[in-house]
Amino acid sequence: MKGLARRESWRGKVYCRLLSDLRSSINRGNLRPGDWLLGENTLADIYGISRISVRKALAVLSSEGLIAHLNGKGSVIRQRSSEKLKDAMIIIESACLDIGLSNSYYLKIRKHLEICFDKAGIEIKTIIHSNKMNNGSFWKGLSLYKDTGVVLLAKTDSSKLPPKNFFKSPLIQIDSRLEELDADSIELDSMSIGRQMAEHLMELGHRDISFLDRENSRTLDPLKKAGIETAMKDSGIDLDSDLVVASPYKTEGTVSAIQKLLETGKNFSALICYSAFHARTAIAVLREKGKKVPEDVSVVAMGEDYSENPNSEQLTRIDANIPKLAEKAVGRLQWRFKNPEKARVAFFSSVKIIKGETSSKRGKVP
Repeated sequence: MKGLARRESWRGKVYCRLLSDLRSSINRGNLRPGDWLLGENTLADIYGISRISVRKALAVLSSEGLIAHLNGKGSVIRQRSSEKLKDAMIIIESACLDIGLSNSYYLKIRKHLEICFDKAGIEIKTIIHSNKMNNGSFWKGLSLYKDTGVVLLAKTDSSKLPPKNFFKSPLIQIDSRLEELDADSIELDSMSIGRQMAEHLMELGHRDISFLDRENSRTLDPLKKAGIETAMKDSGIDLDSDLVVASPYKTEGTVSAIQKLLETGKNFSALICYSAFHARTAIAVLREKGKKVPEDVSVVAMGEDYSENPNSEQLTRIDANIPKLAEKAVGRLQWRFKNPEKARVAFFSSVKIIKGETSSKRGKVP
């Protein structure tokens, strides 16, 4: 009994040492928010105590708000509620800036992120435009920013990404959902964009609706087309496959696509375009072919319009509400900094239609 008592006393001291070691490592910053503790079995072996004793030590740390236990995953270091995110970086993959007028979209997001970070008192350490996301040294360099929030705008594939849990600081993706990163994401609701635009045209009486899609497999968004088809089916209308054509972000490609539409010989009273670039080019081509816009054909765009010509007619288009998107991203980044152990979530950012001069009524739908 005396030997047993001596052994239990020794175990108690080791349990206290484990608790003290972990608490000190957290307070000194050796273990940072988002870091995972070694497993219970490993800690038990290192300190020569039972798993029950390990769990007691972890329970104390949990009650102090230093760690959080996630079933099936283990224990992770929590962010101190009294602390706040102080630094951030913005990473934009070069591909986002190499796809025609959409570069204005990403630069506009960057501008409003800077405004939101400034309002929140968060310093932007660096803004990176990179085409080296498949370079290991690129990611290794970013790993040095351990207490810095990261906003990522990328159109990359998983082969260019670092492993899960690579970033020790909060990370949020905008306009993409790269599941390999295990990060929060905010993106436009593409399905809603397609649905809203089709509903707008059907409210104006259009039944013969055509669709000019974007011909680029890397960034093609099938959800916009799905939104159009769903809205039309709900109204008893089918999207004619002959009236669906694709075009790259080039003027000659759009010219060719519109020519292809006209050569089908089928009537269409409305044209939904993937982007404002496609829409403005399509309008010019249709008018050259003797079609009046919007009298003969209503033309709308499923994207924002960045035309710098003040005399251009107002295009019926989508407003992505970028200021709100940026505000939501920065707010989520701050929340994630204090809650690193919570499950990752994908958010949709709401959009609305700006009704311009390029769409008009076309008789009532029977």
